Amino acid sequence: MIQVNLLPEEIRENINFSKKNRKVLNLLKMISILCLFILAGFLIIGASLLSSSSFFKKAISESTDTLRSYQPSIDEKENIENKGVIVANIRKNYRYWTKFNYILAENTPQGIYLSTVANKNKTLQIEGYAKTKNDVGIFRDALGKSSAFSNVNIESIKEVPDPLNQNLQVNDFIMTMALENAATNQGGGR
Repeated sequence: MIQVNLLPEEIRENINFSKKNRKVLNLLKMISILCLFILAGFLIIGASLLSSSSFFKKAISESTDTLRSYQPSIDEKENIENKGVIVANIRKNYRYWTKFNYILAENTPQGIYLSTVANKNKTLQIEGYAKTKNDVGIFRDALGKSSAFSNVNIESIKEVPDPLNQNLQVNDFIMTMALENAATNQGGGR
């Protein structure tokens, strides 16, 4: 079959150009339709997120309330941890005074009231008062028998008015003694 093109050359070029333009226009139509679908998808996703954001806000609010309800437990846990640190520091910094205090308490008879206990170079000085001079003697003898003290001496003893009741007399005393290893060794208890 023979084709004869009777159209002038200029018109043929316009027709060829319009065919190319149609391809470009079809491509642009496809791209714009695709963009519209993508935009519609984003709008649908955004709308669903906005509707579900109230769900997320509610979940966040419930989580915050739950955390607030646990706050006293968290505070108590921290308080217990702090107490554990304090106990560890006490154990680390243990002094012989703890054992010394047990020994002193075991050997202090009723009627003796201690006001000052001072340690200077393993020499202990105790000041206090007693209801009777006999109580001071019993206290000295008890300390002398203890393995924790040696050279227990009464430095002074005198009658003075009772600090709590001026109408009564008490015996103010000062005692000195040497500390032995039994009073200064590490360890607790008696």
